[in-house]
Amino acid sequence: MHSSTVLRSFTKSVLITVFTVGALSACQTSSRTGQGELALSSSTVQGLKTYMNQFAPRLFVASTDGKSYSYYYCPGLPCKGTTPLYHKAIKNCEQRSNTPCKFLALQREIVWLKPSGEAYTLDEIYDMPSAKLPSPLKALHVAALCTKAIGKNTPNWSEDDNAKPYVKEAIERGLSSTRCAHFIE
Repeated sequence: MHSSTVLRSFTKSVLITVFTVGALSACQTSSRTGQGELALSSSTVQGLKTYMNQFAPRLFVASTDGKSYSYYYCPGLPCKGTTPLYHKAIKNCEQRSNTPCKFLALQREIVWLKPSGEAYTLDEIYDMPSAKLPSPLKALHVAALCTKAIGKNTPNWSEDDNAKPYVKEAIERGLSSTRCAHFIE
């Protein structure tokens, strides 16, 4: 009786996975799939590497400017409730970037299409020259960056000349002054 329960659970997991892959594959041909030239920030490339190393990666979305991303994976089996994840991933990415976000990968398959119509390869993405940050800014955590970019006693960007590189970097990372203010409160 125990092996029958395990078999039913396994069968259910397989069916959910097949359904999810089918649903996400249908999205691959839709307007949600990235198309065109791809230029990813170093943090987005690192996020993709982390995503690809997960046990069961489901989907990875990137902003069209390549500076923001979001992904979902299944921490173990059975994987439940994965079908609506693409809505959440796109919404999370777009909230951080203020630009449209599109599918870059479904499971471990890259689906972003080059202008020629063929999909990028993982090797091409990993070998892309990333936007290089000046070394003092590259190491800054978001909270530290925001602390230097926000004006004193105000939730707006600092007008101080010394803060300008930090403001620029915060904006390039897709942060708004309002969002930054939350990190330093």
